[in-house]
Amino acid sequence: MKDHRRKAIINAAFQIFVEKKIEPVSMGEIAELAGVGRATLFRYYPNKLELVIAVCAVKWKEYLDVLDAKRPLESIEDIPESGEKLTESRKKKVKSREKIIALLSQDNSLSAAALAERIGITPKAVEKHIAKMKAEGILKRVGPDKGGHWQVVEKTD
Repeated sequence: MKDHRRKAIINAAFQIFVEKKIEPVSMGEIAELAGVGRATLFRYYPNKLELVIAVCAVKWKEYLDVLDAKRPLESIEDIPESGEKLTESRKKKVKSREKIIALLSQDNSLSAAALAERIGITPKAVEKHIAKMKAEGILKRVGPDKGGHWQVVEKTD
């Protein structure tokens, strides 16, 4: 029962903090929305600062748990937006790989920076995609970094 109350208080506080900001919200408003008495709220959190810290800790943990489920991250693009489903992020990764392959099939001399600009991701993300595709045998570098070109060994569907 205690965990249920604590969760209700955290969720109520978060909801009100998002709607009204933190400063103008009273502990009484939070207690009312959570369905507990003011005395109960103060038993869990002796002051608003401790409640704010608890809300931040819980919400950050929820967000980081989503990231942990997705690790290892390959680039900053892998960090989901608030509320984004992980499957959407994975779809974007696949689309980026497909775009890289398509662009290199058209012009095999493109640099990571040029690919990144055309696809709309960072050059570092392109480099990581390329490294992964090289390891998987999809891409091969022919010749030196300057003056060489990419060879698409196998197209993915």
